[in-house]
Amino acid sequence: PDAAATPWRGGTFSIGLTRLADYNQNLRYSAQPEFNQDILERLSFDQRSVLDDLAFEAFLTERDNQGTYIPADYSETGQLIQGETVETSGGQTQFDFGYGTSYKDKLYLGGAIGIVTTRFNSVATLTAVDPAAPSNQPGTAFGSLSLREELRVRGSGINARIGVIYRPMDAVRLGASVQTPTFSQLTETYSSSLDVTYDAPITVDGQTYTSGQANLNPEDRAYTLTSPFRATGGAAFVIGKYGFVSADAEYVNYGQARLGNDNTNRVGNAPIDFGPANEAVRQLYRSAVNLRVGGEARVDIFRVRAGFARYGDPYRNSSRFNRSQNFYTGGVGLRTNTFFLDLAGVYTTTGQFYTPYTIPNRTPVVEVDNTRFTGTVTAGFLF
Repeated sequence: PDAAATPWRGGTFSIGLTRLADYNQNLRYSAQPEFNQDILERLSFDQRSVLDDLAFEAFLTERDNQGTYIPADYSETGQLIQGETVETSGGQTQFDFGYGTSYKDKLYLGGAIGIVTTRFNSVATLTAVDPAAPSNQPGTAFGSLSLREELRVRGSGINARIGVIYRPMDAVRLGASVQTPTFSQLTETYSSSLDVTYDAPITVDGQTYTSGQANLNPEDRAYTLTSPFRATGGAAFVIGKYGFVSADAEYVNYGQARLGNDNTNRVGNAPIDFGPANEAVRQLYRSAVNLRVGGEARVDIFRVRAGFARYGDPYRNSSRFNRSQNFYTGGVGLRTNTFFLDLAGVYTTTGQFYTPYTIPNRTPVVEVDNTRFTGTVTAGFLF
């Protein structure tokens, strides 16, 4: 439309691609816990659970007619050396389809529909070894075990968001946006196996064994996940032709995330009561504020950028552990009328606390300090 006839300055349709999360990580630890039998106790704690079934089939929790473990009393087992490797991969990507317009080049309005795809893979191998030789522990049959658990998650979701930018003067931009919860349909496939060796032969139903092995065939489970609502506000200050500075804050209430049954019944699952799980989410998580600040300096055709972001700890009980994330960014660029080249890097630090298993009154925790550096190079020609 003619700018003189209407205050609206046309519109723009856009398509975007954003990497929301990167799940690629390798974690390894080894220790001798204060309580030697934690891992053995965990394998038989939840009766009729997957782990209890595996332990029973591998003879680890096999009992005789008097109810005594056929493998020797675990209280006589030496101090176990426990370790685990956890390998995760995959990511979460969002495709955006948006439209924006402006009113008198002062007020800018826009909205977008986001399509989210999720891929997550995890392989965890937990081991425990009794370092004591059979000659030193004649009453102990247990030698070692290796528990392998594999999880694969696939799914897609959808969300929507709207935003506004107001320019009270040429040098100032004020913005705000809200994003609806992301509704996702997910399918996960879980499988596990347990291998056990015995230092002394054990007899089960008249047969002698020096090892045991059990498998859980892959099982599919379909469910839905609704992520929290998000709200963001920020400001940018343009310093003439010399660059700009911007800052924004994002509010997220992680305790609002919800699990639910997939009514499409894609894999034939019976309905699950997600009430306890959702209550656990409410009790475990809280709201957090994510802060971001950055700027760019311009010198002729050259560009220099720097920024910092801090994502708040989403857990309620943070008195002992701090799980906040820090992002340090930097970059340089070159721009002419026909060509541009940008180099950027992000250095990330975060605290992670991993719990390999949980048993009554004792929960082992592995503290991990994560650091990561990623870099990008972008080049293009202008026509």
